Amino acid sequence: MSASRRRRHRSSSQPLVTFLGAFAVLVLGFLFAHQNNWVSNPFDREVQASEGSDGSVPEGILVPLSAVPIPAYTKLTRDHFLLPGELVLAKQYLPEESVDDLGLTTDLGELIGRVVARPKAAGYAFRPSDFLPEGTRPGLVGGIPSGMRGLRIGAESIQGIAGLSAGDRFDIISAQEIISKNTQPSLAFSGVFAPQAEAAVIGKSRRAKVQVLVQGGVVVEPLTTRQVPVSSATLTRGLSVRTKPVQELVVAVRPEEIAPLMEALAIEAELTCSPRSGRPDDPQDSLTPALNSRNELAAWPDLGSGNSGVQGLTLIDRIDGDERKIVPIPGSPTQDPALTESP
Repeated sequence: MSASRRRRHRSSSQPLVTFLGAFAVLVLGFLFAHQNNWVSNPFDREVQASEGSDGSVPEGILVPLSAVPIPAYTKLTRDHFLLPGELVLAKQYLPEESVDDLGLTTDLGELIGRVVARPKAAGYAFRPSDFLPEGTRPGLVGGIPSGMRGLRIGAESIQGIAGLSAGDRFDIISAQEIISKNTQPSLAFSGVFAPQAEAAVIGKSRRAKVQVLVQGGVVVEPLTTRQVPVSSATLTRGLSVRTKPVQELVVAVRPEEIAPLMEALAIEAELTCSPRSGRPDDPQDSLTPALNSRNELAAWPDLGSGNSGVQGLTLIDRIDGDERKIVPIPGSPTQDPALTESP
């Protein structure tokens, strides 16, 4: 090898040797400073987070916390416990008696993989009651109680259902007026109290079919607004697609209630939601009674307010030859009044 070639090789290797030497000096200096607690190791962030300002470990039991907001029916993963942008566990040290009194879960392994039953804000601990049973699938199907069926309905189709929250229980009542061909009473009244009796019969001629379609339904997902695509075609612009907002919610009802509810929605019946009590002592198996059929001449209204002190009407069937008339007279109404023939 010539002398010029040796000089070129030596000059190209000098920067590399200088860089390696400087890097070795920096590493040794950092290790020496870290050993003497002059600087902190950035790779010991988890250890530093668990230590106090003076380097001591806080007293109490480590309780994992939610690091981010968690929607309902979500399957927990490790990302739900790590602070955003950092590899640090969200946690809190609490006294042992507080953990036992509150029933908090401290084992992170018992939390990962479970499905939460309700929304969870960031910075909160977990209890066993916050989760659905083990093995529950995540998503909306996890919020449907066992033995029930889910149904997505529009908020405008059922009056009073928009303000309910997830987990609230309710009943749905359908009311539809029955149209009668005979709008006038078929009975002929006479006497002083004939106008009151005729008005009562005319009022009773309007009937409605009232049914309890849903007993003890459950709100799975509260009212949400989503954009639904709507397409329209014109001769000048052709096919165009736009979106419109739709407010809807997901409910769970019994299987035998699906068909009657869908029938009522199809005929645009007047549906009303009756929320149930949210108190713990409310009986879960209570039922809303349906409307019983009524007799046309039974349970006459109390005419005492604004009707000259009349407290009720008793009907008498009076027959004069070929003419038959109903004569109302003051009296106390009975549970099942009947027409009485005059001698």
